[in-house]
Amino acid sequence: MEVLTKVKPRYGITHPGKCHPDESLCGAIIHLLFGDIPIYRRQPTEAELDDPTVFVFDTGGSFNPKKNNFDHHQNKTLPAACLLMWDRLVSDKGPENKALKDAINAGSIKNTEEGLKKLLPLLQAEKLPLKEL
Repeated sequence: MEVLTKVKPRYGITHPGKCHPDESLCGAIIHLLFGDIPIYRRQPTEAELDDPTVFVFDTGGSFNPKKNNFDHHQNKTLPAACLLMWDRLVSDKGPENKALKDAINAGSIKNTEEGLKKLLPLLQAEKLPLKEL
């Protein structure tokens, strides 16, 4: 698997409160690609939204891949945050990755349980232990 960014996150931020599959999978992707990176449950500051070494996902009101902001709540046409993150960070090398990226780009994967489940085989193929955030 080829990672498309040279930026290693210092830490991640997701929304406070109840845990959902979307941000859990974002956390799993971060751990898969970058190792043991701390993830905090709170709202990001403006400075953190502008800092590409802070990965902000499923919160923050911004989808800006260049700044590593992966929120989808402000635009109902965007897929789940974990799919936005996967599409930004992982190469389309390999048939599974290409098929997933094609589906995301075509808009056929939405923020649904079915859409989220399409990431699980890729994560499990890496034998990633899903860590509690």
